[in-house]
Amino acid sequence: MSSTFSILPVRFRAYLRHPKVRAAWISFFWGVVLFYFLFCALVLTTRWVLLPQVDKYKDDIAHFLSESLHAEVSIGRVSPRWDTFWPQLSLRDVVIQRPDPRSRDANILHLPQVEASFYWRSVFGQPLFRKLEVPNAEITVRRVDHGVFDIAGFIINFNDTARRDAQSGSAVTDWLLRQGRIDVTSCKLRFQDLIAKPRARTTTIENINFTFEKNVSDYRAGIQGELAGRHENRIDIRTRRPIIHNNTGGFSGPALLPIAVRMVWQTYQKVKIPIVGLGGISTWQDAVEMLLAGATALQIGTVLFTDPYAPVKIAEGLSKFMDENGVQSVSELTGAVQAW
Repeated sequence: MSSTFSILPVRFRAYLRHPKVRAAWISFFWGVVLFYFLFCALVLTTRWVLLPQVDKYKDDIAHFLSESLHAEVSIGRVSPRWDTFWPQLSLRDVVIQRPDPRSRDANILHLPQVEASFYWRSVFGQPLFRKLEVPNAEITVRRVDHGVFDIAGFIINFNDTARRDAQSGSAVTDWLLRQGRIDVTSCKLRFQDLIAKPRARTTTIENINFTFEKNVSDYRAGIQGELAGRHENRIDIRTRRPIIHNNTGGFSGPALLPIAVRMVWQTYQKVKIPIVGLGGISTWQDAVEMLLAGATALQIGTVLFTDPYAPVKIAEGLSKFMDENGVQSVSELTGAVQAW
């Protein structure tokens, strides 16, 4: 066996000396060098030639987006920026329109501002954004049938996932799923349920923050918002129906944490079985607090809507806290609070 391994380097060196192998390596080397200089030329041309004059090409950009979205796109103004290594465009007064004789207003989507940082490979095909930020937009969504939604003229049919034509809106959905990250902030959504009985109803949601991120093998998304208007009446006095279609709702989030910690602590005093602590945990400090109160395990929910990476951050923060305080196991924290 040892003699076999001892002759491998010799054979490998002989393999490298073969004329065809040497020619292949030389070609590969010069190919890398050529690619490097071409890429540098592309970066410099984009940075110092194309971007300063990008506003002149706003019509071309609008046409490019129109073909990708299968809709009519117009742009008021384009300003160039540079995001570290990535070119970025700041778009103003973007209007996306799809003709529909049923309701003209519902099919016009006006975006006051769009910040787009795109991948370099967008030069060779459809625009692929590294990061797309859309603040202060107003969007109208209509439910026209069970599982069928009209979003600014784009029909999204969740009942027929096999369709991928432009009219169904699936082409737009597929395009959005290929983007690196999409952030929608401080937006307003008007949801019209056209099939609700006894009559159609409209719900407005304000201060919407939505994040979508594509990873190597999966997607992450989170959303939060606030119902507009007065909602302290849990029953619609006009229809005599609960405002929530599930009839009753729940209470969650950071405001629940103090109550949850108290209840876990009180439960820990009475029973000797494992306790799952949940309710308002959003940081690693909250997790430590819940463990000290008596929790054996933790459950995280609401924070995922605003930060999909919260479990990772909480686990890392908890691990760092344990290292800094000489805690060998999480079980050492369970019920370790010292009451006054």
